[in-house]
Amino acid sequence: MKKIILTTTLSLLIYNSVFSQNNKDFNRWSIELNAGVNNPTKTFTTGYFTNSTPDNLYDFGGINHYDLGVRFMFTELYGAKLDFGYDTFKNMSSSYSLPFSTKKYRVGGQGVLNLRKLFGFDSFTNTFGLLFHAGGHFSIFDFKNTSVESLPLANGLDREFDLGYMVGLTPQIKISDKLVATLDYTFIGNVHQEITWDGINYSREDQEASRIKFDSGYLHHFSVGLTYYVGTKESHAD
Repeated sequence: MKKIILTTTLSLLIYNSVFSQNNKDFNRWSIELNAGVNNPTKTFTTGYFTNSTPDNLYDFGGINHYDLGVRFMFTELYGAKLDFGYDTFKNMSSSYSLPFSTKKYRVGGQGVLNLRKLFGFDSFTNTFGLLFHAGGHFSIFDFKNTSVESLPLANGLDREFDLGYMVGLTPQIKISDKLVATLDYTFIGNVHQEITWDGINYSREDQEASRIKFDSGYLHHFSVGLTYYVGTKESHAD
């Protein structure tokens, strides 16, 4: 028993010693708020799209993406964040797409890598930063308010539950020790998405020949936002 207690005590002392060396005098928590535009690129029913033309990937119809996140940095190099997103999809009034309107609600968990620290940006600038983030998400795709009658799922529901992955880059511009302006690009891939973004078609093993066939959905986010650093220290891990 004495050996077990001694081993445990020594392990805790070593852990605390290592952690104290890495536990520099900086804040770790932050709150992120973003708004921007989205661009779903896969998959639509023929005649439906969100841009002015189907092939114009950078023509957006206004603010249609919002997200709120909470991030914790374990060290200056890496951390983790939990975020919640809301997106709307509809045809642009100036396009020749058929009318539709759908929504997506998402919660994501991601790892965060501080590229500023990794590549030594901190040796020559205290103003600019760059974060890489990647992880997974769970989302609810609500197509019940589409402007035309959609094909109902086999269980009669008018929403779909999706799982997927997400990856992105976040450039940062320091405003103060507590506030940072950000840009963000995030790519989201839904695994085995069965509903088109317009909410009109769905894929089934016993699908009719007239229905399109697909098994995933792609979505791009471009947003701007603010990050607020929580804590009493003079600087943040970023």
